[in-house]
Amino acid sequence: MPTALWAPPAVIIALWINSARKSAVTTTDAINALETIVAETNSAISLVAELGTELSGGQVARLGLSAPDPVSVGLPIPGDPAGVPATILSQIEASAGVVALDREHLLVQHREIGWQIIATPHAIVHQDLNFAKTQLTSAIALAANFLSQSDLVGDHSKISESLQKFRTLHLPPNLNQKHVESLELAARVHIVATGAIADSEAVASPSQDRMRVQVLRNLERDCLQLLQAGAIC
Repeated sequence: MPTALWAPPAVIIALWINSARKSAVTTTDAINALETIVAETNSAISLVAELGTELSGGQVARLGLSAPDPVSVGLPIPGDPAGVPATILSQIEASAGVVALDREHLLVQHREIGWQIIATPHAIVHQDLNFAKTQLTSAIALAANFLSQSDLVGDHSKISESLQKFRTLHLPPNLNQKHVESLELAARVHIVATGAIADSEAVASPSQDRMRVQVLRNLERDCLQLLQAGAIC
């Protein structure tokens, strides 16, 4: 995925649709952003419905615009499906996230077909932004305290490179600075957490290494919850 997509595509798509719902951006702007994001995932540019009928970005956006509630986002990870039905998890690019356009329709990036709308009930819910911020702040403090006292070895070059390439692009212009800062924090810490899971180790203590993974997994989860909450503007 291009480095321009600093957050899961589902989060950015939802932000544009929800901004258009509030008339903070035009429907045309939201459609253009959606089609640009889909193209940048190196997936199918046209969005394909479950039955094989091609849908334009406009049709997809309008489905979200016509729903009674703002669209929401699910960011599933192992052990936490985030409300996404288990029946489709094995078929989609989970890292792209899932956009709940309404209570019965999900926009997903299928591994073989590309972006498509799936008609299915789901349990994706709106996350509370203030609660998610508090949770992430606590998780960061806990992880920092644990890691500073642990005897770890690892290579942080990939994390450093990813952070240097980090760019906040594709956001609707109506977002206030605090909202943007919250999204950036979650995205940056997620880079650190996932990188540290893969590229660090407590060599001398298997039990400490298991704790390292658990602490970082919790941090990863709380980052994703804040990104999910931040998808509603």
